[in-house]
Amino acid sequence: RIVAIQSGSQIDVPAELSRQSPIFNIDSQNLFRQKVLDDSLFSDGRFVNGYHSPLSTFKASLDSCVHLNSLFISNTSIVDISAIASCNNLFYLLMPGNLINRFDLPLEHFPNLRGLDLSWNQLENLPTIQIPPHLLYANFDRNRLTIFPYIESKSSTVSIFGLADNQIRQLPRYEGQWSGIQKIDLSGNRIAQLPKSYFKLKDTYIVLERNPIAQRDLPQKLRTISFEEGGWITF
Repeated sequence: RIVAIQSGSQIDVPAELSRQSPIFNIDSQNLFRQKVLDDSLFSDGRFVNGYHSPLSTFKASLDSCVHLNSLFISNTSIVDISAIASCNNLFYLLMPGNLINRFDLPLEHFPNLRGLDLSWNQLENLPTIQIPPHLLYANFDRNRLTIFPYIESKSSTVSIFGLADNQIRQLPRYEGQWSGIQKIDLSGNRIAQLPKSYFKLKDTYIVLERNPIAQRDLPQKLRTISFEEGGWITF
């Protein structure tokens, strides 16, 4: 768990990170007045935190990112994060509440990734997502996504894949491709129909609350449907 509350507050990082290396905290009021996050800020630590700063540009090289385990940047003007491809040892990539409008980094470049949070950004589409083997959660809530991304998961560790409060209009055909994901949150989208292939949903919980399909006059007993293969859906 990583928590940052305004400038000068305490930051709580995962125990595994604090044991591995010192914390390098970029204070939003004092140290973080610049608008470019570049190599000079990666030299002394493995945890970088930037909260509510004027940051607008992320730049990094492979040499400067090789020891970086966790990156948390929120409430900035960052649009492009393609340079993060150099940080391939990340455990946590947490960048909620920015202006990111493109994410085309293959997740297989981050084999150690545990947590991914790109919620409250301006993403309009996502590439094919191949779930890294250790990923625990991925959050793309409150973006501008209109198409359900293609997800390939062979892992059994993902507790939640968040796609809530986007503009997704339809579900893709289900072919067992999410067998390693326990929960997919699609609440607050624009989904009006449930494809028949979902009657074979296996070991995944899908949330469809606050969608047109959930606003129909369904009997109360149909608000939750469970299937023979172990999957279930809440409307």
